Amino acid sequence: MLGIGPFHARRGVNRYGATIDLAKGRCLPFHSLVKPGRILLDMGAGNCSDAQLLAILLGSGGRGYSALDSANALLDKYGTLAGLMNRPLREVAEVRGIKAVRAIRLAAAYEICQRLLKEVARDA
Repeated sequence: MLGIGPFHARRGVNRYGATIDLAKGRCLPFHSLVKPGRILLDMGAGNCSDAQLLAILLGSGGRGYSALDSANALLDKYGTLAGLMNRPLREVAEVRGIKAVRAIRLAAAYEICQRLLKEVARDA
């Protein structure tokens, strides 16, 4: 369901009531009380925003912020998933809620994607 006017032209609302920035694939603040993992289970990974998928990888937030808040902070800082990947771990760990363990988790996910792409290209 889209609103009217230029402000709403790039925003939509998913079936859970979460406001989605369609141009950037991000949940906007105050998203909903439904966790990103539940959205993936109910609607499939293809229907999750970049921020929701990152939040699932991050696992949890901290006192006063959610994993989705941290995921949105990463996307705000780096612009896209491609902009985030292959960054120094120390730099990524400076984002609120990330720290070293979560930066390592993101680096591992990136490396898995790189290996998968190489494997697909080799088999093609």
